[in-house]
Amino acid sequence: MIFKRVIGEGGFFNAFHLVGTLLFVVCIQFSSQAQVKKVKVSKHQFLLLYDTVIVPQNDTIVILPKGTKYKKRRDYKSYLENKYIGYLWGQVYREEPLNLCTDDSSTACESKNPYLDHEGKYIRNIYISKLDVFGKHVDDTVYVKKKMIDKFGDALHEKTKTFVIRDNLFIKHDSIVDQNRLSDNERLLRTLNYMHDARIYVREIPSTADSVDIEVIVQDIWTLGGSINPNSINYYQWKIYDQNFLGMGQSLEYKGQLKSTLSPNLGSEFTYSKNNLFGTFLNPYFRYSQLNGGAHVGMQNETSITVGISRAIYMPTARLAGGYVFSNNWSVNTSKLKDTAFYDYEYNVHDVWGGITFSRFKRKGDEYDIITRQNRARIFFSMRYYNREFLRSADQYYARTSSIYNDQSFILGQATYFKYDYYKTKYVYGFGRTEDIPYGHSYLLNTGVEKKMDQVRYYFGANVFKIWARPTGLFYFIDVSASSFYNTVYKFQDIFLRGTGTLVTRIYNTGRWKHRFYLAANYTKIVNPQLNGTININGANGLYEFNSLTLVGYQASSMSLTANVFPPFKLLGFRFAFIALAEVAQIGSSTEFLYNNKPYSGFAAGFRTKNENLALDEFELRVYCFPNAPADVSMFKIVTLTSPRLRINIKGVGQPGIIGF
Repeated sequence: MIFKRVIGEGGFFNAFHLVGTLLFVVCIQFSSQAQVKKVKVSKHQFLLLYDTVIVPQNDTIVILPKGTKYKKRRDYKSYLENKYIGYLWGQVYREEPLNLCTDDSSTACESKNPYLDHEGKYIRNIYISKLDVFGKHVDDTVYVKKKMIDKFGDALHEKTKTFVIRDNLFIKHDSIVDQNRLSDNERLLRTLNYMHDARIYVREIPSTADSVDIEVIVQDIWTLGGSINPNSINYYQWKIYDQNFLGMGQSLEYKGQLKSTLSPNLGSEFTYSKNNLFGTFLNPYFRYSQLNGGAHVGMQNETSITVGISRAIYMPTARLAGGYVFSNNWSVNTSKLKDTAFYDYEYNVHDVWGGITFSRFKRKGDEYDIITRQNRARIFFSMRYYNREFLRSADQYYARTSSIYNDQSFILGQATYFKYDYYKTKYVYGFGRTEDIPYGHSYLLNTGVEKKMDQVRYYFGANVFKIWARPTGLFYFIDVSASSFYNTVYKFQDIFLRGTGTLVTRIYNTGRWKHRFYLAANYTKIVNPQLNGTININGANGLYEFNSLTLVGYQASSMSLTANVFPPFKLLGFRFAFIALAEVAQIGSSTEFLYNNKPYSGFAAGFRTKNENLALDEFELRVYCFPNAPADVSMFKIVTLTSPRLRINIKGVGQPGIIGF
């Protein structure tokens, strides 16, 4: 009928044209089907293309151009429907970023979220507000009626100069808002040893939608401080310092020691340092010490002169780091030893290192480029040269045959892949001030050549360090390292293996009291020792304040549980934490099964205290008991400390070093 109608109305020409059109459409259809590929994907699978991930909600067919490379993978979320697997996964992996919280005393808070809504906006002006040491707080700057002693303290305190704060800002006006850069800069301000806390706020401008102002609020600590440590009736140590002399980011410190068994019985140490010289993030320092404050390699008391300068990776995307230290050190017979017992020596140390971070390289065929402002996953290449040269050597046989009293030099190269961000929390290190805890990972490889005792040895080392942070405020991290030396005579030697795991629980609240627990485990082993000796279970190697010269071996393990309980009260601004500790360690030879050896245990109780508005050191007192200690260790010991034990330090982004020794 169609052909008849067409023929009747337009003749054979119109019929031929219609048939040709139909044939063309059919050919196009077959041609398009030949150039595509149909891939069936179920709802529990996803397609991984070169730069795209396709996740279907239901069973479907995905049409791809012919020749497209893809991988079909099963979506792990289907396994998480099992409540047990889902719970376990949730404990070790965090998919979503944590939200900022207003009270972060019991939860972890990501540092960068507040700036996300303003990212990309133009920064018009940067304003700096400096709060008094006492009274107000950076989170609540409303007027607080202060006591007379607080007013007196604020009147005596020299606030940090505005130019010093600006030197420590790497956000600039006439630039744009970057959420990572703002959070990194806020964290950097808090790490300054003369800062109590800092906040950076983005202030909207009502008349301009694409521009903002930045307000930087800082609060100093009271930087004048000191401490005294009566070790015994005949032995006293003290120090006096100003961590922000004249408010210019410079530090002056004097340490003193009075020990009646020494001659002279009075010793001193002077240190000057400057933070961030001229906004370059270079930190120079000078020290003269009669208290073993230099390299101090031997068993004798040493006097030293040290000068140095350093530049750290002050934010994840910083590009350059490095440093140089020179020290001249000589032994002094303060213990009035006989000439045959006193080791008379002098040596110099030169230690220089440098590094650069990369983001990534361009694709093959292009000229490579260094990208330092985009990707927070970084590659850090660094090198270090160390040289210890004795100008005067001791004559005793042990000194001539011991590596610590002879020349040493080495050169190291290191490559680190790292990625870190930070969470704001409280009560991990201190007593309620804002703390920045890193989470992320670093993987490093280093190698080099060492010359010691006329032996040339090649060195190889590796380290894996990873930190997890949970939204509840729980942190845990692992640290696994291995290293070895090699020469043509003894082949692989001084092989060092260590694995450490630490768990920091969230803060638990019991009424107004808070408590947190720290669980740590460690295993260490040395294989084929030659020049680096044995290991022990003293101090951080096993049992704190345990100091045995007889318990040595080639493998050791330890485990400890520490409880910190924070009461709600404070005294004259000093906050307190009560401490309970239980620890156990074992040590053995390289061949025997370690856990067949005798376990040595330790228990401790005490307290620590600090006024976080002052530059005074944290004071800690513990009473230790070692029930089954060997003969050269006291069963009971009272210990006072002036620095916190726990610090979570990022690995592989500083000066390269020989792992394990």
